[in-house]
Amino acid sequence: MTEQIKKIEFVHINIVSYHQDAIDLNRIEYNSFGNDYVKCGFCEKTGGYWVYHVDHIFDPVRGYYEKDAAAILHANGYKVILESERNKGRNQKYSDGTLNNCVFEIQSVDGDGKNNIKGHFNNCFKKKVSIVVLYYPKPELFDSDKLQKGYKKYIRLPRSIPLKVIYIVNGSVFKYK
Repeated sequence: MTEQIKKIEFVHINIVSYHQDAIDLNRIEYNSFGNDYVKCGFCEKTGGYWVYHVDHIFDPVRGYYEKDAAAILHANGYKVILESERNKGRNQKYSDGTLNNCVFEIQSVDGDGKNNIKGHFNNCFKKKVSIVVLYYPKPELFDSDKLQKGYKKYIRLPRSIPLKVIYIVNGSVFKYK
C-alpha cells in the first residue's frame, strides 16, 4: 500500500498532444533569437526549444550535463533559455536562465550523500529560482525516498520557499509533487 502512495506522488510527463498554433508561436520565438544566442534545437512535434547565450558559462568538466538536460527538456516540449553568466559581481549568484518563462536552475545529481539533494535545493534558493531541474546522469543514483527526504529537509528551513521540482532520469522527465 505504501509503495502505491509513493508512485502517485511522482508524475511522469507524457507528450500528449500539442496545439499547432502553440508550436508555430514557439517556432517564431525560437527563430527571433539574435546573434547573442546559439540555437541548439527546435522540436517540431512538441514546440519545445533550447538556446543559450554566447556568454553562458558551461562548467569545463561537467557542462555537458547541463546541455544534456536542456536537450531532453526541449524534446519534451519545454522552452529552455540559458542566459548570460558574464559580469557576475563578487559572491553574486545567477540562475541558469528560464524554463517556460520561469527562472530555473539545472542541478546535476552525481552523488548520493545524505544531504546531497537538500544541498541542491539550498543552492537554488540562493539563486532565487522558482523551478529546479534535477538531472540524474547516472540513473542508478535516483532514489525517490532520498528526493522526498531532501525536499522535506529543505522546506523545513525557516527561510526556504517552495520550489517546483522537475527531475530527469533515463531521458524521461518527471514532476515532483
